Amino acid sequence: MKKIVISALMLSLLLAGCGNGDKKEAAANDSTPANVTTPAVDTNDKDKAANEEVKVKKKSKESAIALEFLKVYYNGTEDEKNKAVKEYVQEDMQLLFNMGGMENETEFLKPKVVSTIEVEGEEGNHSATLIQSDKKEERIVMMQGDKVMAIFAPGADGESNEFFDGIRDQFK
Repeated sequence: MKKIVISALMLSLLLAGCGNGDKKEAAANDSTPANVTTPAVDTNDKDKAANEEVKVKKKSKESAIALEFLKVYYNGTEDEKNKAVKEYVQEDMQLLFNMGGMENETEFLKPKVVSTIEVEGEEGNHSATLIQSDKKEERIVMMQGDKVMAIFAPGADGESNEFFDGIRDQFK
């Protein structure tokens, strides 16, 4: 019962965060300035390369945080878990993680990052990191900045699996 409540809460947070991406995009397209100057090709290419480098570094940092948190949360002692929750989880979500939403889970051994993607949400961009264990179990860690928002795992019932699969499909 506790897992269902926590899953429902996390689902509602995710849906609220991802719901208005099209409205922002449409509003941005409606307001085009009259006098637009186009930068030279060299400057544009350099800017793109610099932006890509920043994105890669950001993804690497977020992936490392997600991986470290998942290792401790699933495999650490109770004290290590509490410390990791304080350090890595958003303040408003810490209570859920401290309630032990994953307490019945087995160890998540030898986790490694498979991929990290950007997800646009109402409150800005989030990242989602797909992590896989040595037994091919998967978890998706949602982050905003350098703080964990939620962890998603395949569920036992069809609705939970459908939700997880929907997020999982974005990594392909």
